[in-house]
Amino acid sequence: MKTKAALWILILLCFAPVLWAEGVAEEAPSFAQYRTLKRDDVGYDVYLLKIRMYQLGYMASENATDRYTAGFESKIKELQTANGLEPTGKATPELQALIFSVACVPAAVTPAPTAAPTPSPAPTAPVSRAALPALDEEGFLPRDSEEEFVYENDEDGLWYYISNSLYVEIRRFTQTGRNKLQWFETTVNLRDDLPRSYSVPYTKLTADTFVSPAYLANENHVVLGISDDTYTWRTFYSRRTGIVIRGGELISHTPYVNKKTARFPNLDVMAFLPDGTMAVYENQETTPEALFALGVRDAYSFGPILIRDGQEQLLVRYGGEMSREKHPRCAIGMRSPNHFVVLTVTGRISASDGCRLSWLAERMRALGAVNAFNLDGGGSVSLVFMGKILNKQSDNVVRGITDIIGFGVSELVGTEN
Repeated sequence: MKTKAALWILILLCFAPVLWAEGVAEEAPSFAQYRTLKRDDVGYDVYLLKIRMYQLGYMASENATDRYTAGFESKIKELQTANGLEPTGKATPELQALIFSVACVPAAVTPAPTAAPTPSPAPTAPVSRAALPALDEEGFLPRDSEEEFVYENDEDGLWYYISNSLYVEIRRFTQTGRNKLQWFETTVNLRDDLPRSYSVPYTKLTADTFVSPAYLANENHVVLGISDDTYTWRTFYSRRTGIVIRGGELISHTPYVNKKTARFPNLDVMAFLPDGTMAVYENQETTPEALFALGVRDAYSFGPILIRDGQEQLLVRYGGEMSREKHPRCAIGMRSPNHFVVLTVTGRISASDGCRLSWLAERMRALGAVNAFNLDGGGSVSLVFMGKILNKQSDNVVRGITDIIGFGVSELVGTEN
């Protein structure tokens, strides 16, 4: 039994899909796959147990460590008492199987007193779906229509672009209080086209090669542009870039030789397939030859993978300081072929602290993404709509880049913007 437990832990540590998400109760392994955990034990299984305890209401925070502390022992005793068990403070395999099941009794919650409602003015409603033009069954303007619907409301934080082949909806959200956060949720649906990369033409990489993402969008008439893996910055500083394909051409193939969780980015790969699917691969899991065989024209290396086949991935919460720190972030997810969602999170400014990778993954799951991928963050994070950058840049500085991922083109977008 101990051998099986050790094998299970090894599999977890070797990048197996994380199982503590919403469906964990149905997917948890049997108790034979756990080891007994007690005070001062250390391991990733301790960390997962703490996350599950947080979900059940026994832990006040999801910012867990991998050490079985005295405080955590008392929480285990509390759970054992609530479930009619002897409060030993030890997490036996049988107890862990109960904790990861639907049969476990959650922590009792004392309801807070209901405060008297405070009158407040109703928020100004931006354009509603009822005000949008008539769309066909696929959610676009009719195929024979040459019109383009554009709506821009910076005050309300709502933007639309709709044509006969592209649907873009951007909404800005703000969270105030102790954890200040501003982010944009962008829905992108394509009828016949794929996202594609738009690059600065250059023969030699220099500091002058890097330009504003708005410049790239305007020069190429891109309706929606987002920052990508910024592989050229790593090239500029002689670092590994992973698998990089642009326009059907192999730019780079320098993955890491071995896997180390502390590396950031870890050079996972994201690629758009001809059928509209966004595929994700771990570092070294695929090759340029395999991607070309699938018809891939654009592939990006950054990471880590946030969501794969609906499951949050290991490095999201256990991938070093850069995963757990709050930063400006950019991520793309696929709900279904040709249906994407982009998360753009501002940070390093007074109005927004940025977010952890775990927040990105959780939000992507809530938005229905089955695959999701973390792109370059920090000062490179850009959301460009109709030639204008919508997100306030980290440190109030627009960092120059050489490539953007673009969705759709329109002659309404031009250098005059």
